[in-house]
Amino acid sequence: QLNPEILSITPQNKARFNTPISQIIVVVKDNSGSGVDFDRSSITVTGPGVSTDDYQSDNGTDTLFWNLANSLATDHSDDGEYVVTVK
Repeated sequence: QLNPEILSITPQNKARFNTPISQIIVVVKDNSGSGVDFDRSSITVTGPGVSTDDYQSDNGTDTLFWNLANSLATDHSDDGEYVVTVK
């Protein structure tokens, strides 16, 4: 069985932004030929602006979303290191 491949993560590493960010978006490529198994896929994000009310969703095709309960602020109050883990 071939694992899916991460094609992109938005926002990108070391990104700076001027508008509030409400989602972390991970696009994956299915390498198995049977489709991405979203029931067994997970994304988690850790960092200063992350809340226990954040949650995961997907589009059923090729994208996982980490939905932030509170958008990341543009006033630098949420600045810091964020780690995105995809399984």
